[in-house]
Amino acid sequence: FFFNVFESPAELFDAPIFVTVVDSRSFRTDSVIGEFRMDVETVYSEPKHAFLRKWLLLSDPEDFSAGAKGYLKVSMFVLGPGDEAPV
Repeated sequence: FFFNVFESPAELFDAPIFVTVVDSRSFRTDSVIGEFRMDVETVYSEPKHAFLRKWLLLSDPEDFSAGAKGYLKVSMFVLGPGDEAPV
C-alpha cells in the first residue's frame, strides 16, 4: 500500500511507523501478537531509502522487557520527489 504525504521533510522524518501483528483467528480486540516501531528517517537513511527483506523483532507494546514475541520479514521504502522505487 502507498501513502502520499504532504509535509516538510523535518515533520515527516519524525513521524513514527508502527507495524502491528494481530492474531487473525481471534475475535478479541486485544489480540496483538507483537509490534515494531521506528521513525520514517530510519528507513529513508538506508541505501535506496529502503528496508528490503529485513527481519523486524516484534515485541509486546505494553511491556518491551517481555522479550521477543516473533519476527516479521518486511520490505518498505520512503520516496521523495524524483526518487525511483527499488526493484
